[in-house]
Amino acid sequence: MLSQHENAKVMLEQAKQQFEGVGYRLGAADCLQSLGDIYKMLAQYEDAKVMLQQAKEIFEGVGHILGFAQCLQSLGDICMMLSQHEDAKMVLQQAKEQLEKVGSMLGATQCLQSLGNICQTLNEYEDAKVLYQQAKEQFECIGARQNAAQCLQSLGDIYLELSQPEDAKVMFQQAQERFEGIGDRLGTDQCLFGLAIVFHSQGYLNQAKAEGEKAKDHFEAIQMPQQVADCVVMLQQLNEALAVAVETQAE
Repeated sequence: MLSQHENAKVMLEQAKQQFEGVGYRLGAADCLQSLGDIYKMLAQYEDAKVMLQQAKEIFEGVGHILGFAQCLQSLGDICMMLSQHEDAKMVLQQAKEQLEKVGSMLGATQCLQSLGNICQTLNEYEDAKVLYQQAKEQFECIGARQNAAQCLQSLGDIYLELSQPEDAKVMFQQAQERFEGIGDRLGTDQCLFGLAIVFHSQGYLNQAKAEGEKAKDHFEAIQMPQQVADCVVMLQQLNEALAVAVETQAE
């Protein structure tokens, strides 16, 4: 995969130089944007920012609002990855407004979802709930089922943090059904893990263990070692709690 990215970078750099040679600024900007997205995928965020900033300026100069807005969105996502939350909020809000102008509802709603992610990270749960709910409804309107399911999953995580396990359970169950419907195994398994945490918090230890074991088996099948480790830790805690419960009943 890395070699594919390297090959793409070489080809895009060559194409950019050729476009610049004939004065085709829009083509050069497209190449810069694609280079920025590759650096972003490789977590080379400083290089990505340079490419995307250059592309953004060219798009703005030639009046290409969609390209300009997409670069803003990518720059906002990078700020979020670098924990520059206030900058990310500002840039993503700008991107959302520009994307709405050109009718790119998917991009605009993705910005809403990202703004929800930021608020969740900052423990601004009420704001995050509003943003995720708005994003979910808009994703449903445009048929973006995976994104809608992600919003439901995030709402489940928030309700867990707010100690509202019944609401969390509803969100995780709805998200799980949607992930299963589109064949998203990782999303499905993350919801199983979330449900295990919900049942654990409610004292339903056997149900929690059953969900946790399913999640662990599924994570192993798709080779997600960190998630498997999280399941193992939780299952150890559940086994200890079940042992204590048995001892208490025996007394």
